[in-house]
Amino acid sequence: MESKLSQKLKTSVEILRPELVDTTQAIFIKYNFGPLGMVYSTINGAMIMYMLALPLTLITEGFALLAIGPVCIFGAAFESRNIQNKIF
Repeated sequence: MESKLSQKLKTSVEILRPELVDTTQAIFIKYNFGPLGMVYSTINGAMIMYMLALPLTLITEGFALLAIGPVCIFGAAFESRNIQNKIF
């Protein structure tokens, strides 16, 4: 018989599984949090976009965000769709 702690741990792990990544949620989170919002669907992509966004935004005085935003939304949607296709 499993203990209550192991049951809670299994429930917690199930919540954090990558197959629960939803494309709509990934786009919404990215839209609200910028490049950092991509962490929901892809950590590597978020780190790359964050490292690109920070210096480009400073150099162009914020105009780079107009181009980086849609790229991040596309990247988050694409990666969450890939995760869903691997599961199903």
